[in-house]
Amino acid sequence: MADDPATIPYQPYYCEENVWHLCRHLDAPRAAVFVSNPDQRVVVFGQRAGAPRRYVVWDYHVVALAARGGAWRVHDPDCLAGSPLPLARWLDVSFPHVGRVDPAFDPCFRVVDGAAYIRDLCTDRRHMREGDAWRAPPPPWPAIGDGFNLFDYVAMSADDPDVLDLDGLRRRCSG
Repeated sequence: MADDPATIPYQPYYCEENVWHLCRHLDAPRAAVFVSNPDQRVVVFGQRAGAPRRYVVWDYHVVALAARGGAWRVHDPDCLAGSPLPLARWLDVSFPHVGRVDPAFDPCFRVVDGAAYIRDLCTDRRHMREGDAWRAPPPPWPAIGDGFNLFDYVAMSADDPDVLDLDGLRRRCSG
């Protein structure tokens, strides 16, 4: 499997691009998973951007899923517990609060076929600019695609049949 983290490009705060590169490098069947919610305020624990045993509130986060031997593993280069992790372990580490705190911060998930994600993602990085300044330094590689469709993936609605809650993601990936 060509998933040696040292060979896959990574840039902090550009998870959608990191996962695009991961999907290109992983040999196993793969998917990109967007994590957000209708308010674009989702609590994720165990991330580099938060201190150990603390959380960060992301507007969205993106990870890669890869199937190996019938089991799904999550590739999340921002996860302090390691990467890849079995899906159940990653969910437990990242979302231990679900059902215990304000549900407005609960995650929703959009699973996108990896090949389609590689083909279709377009991000000119406009969401990372404030005026003439970058919110975080951009990656050294060129922007992906032509234009900007990132928020089509990030938009989460209870009416959208492609949007899953935590239990729905577990069910979808259990078989």
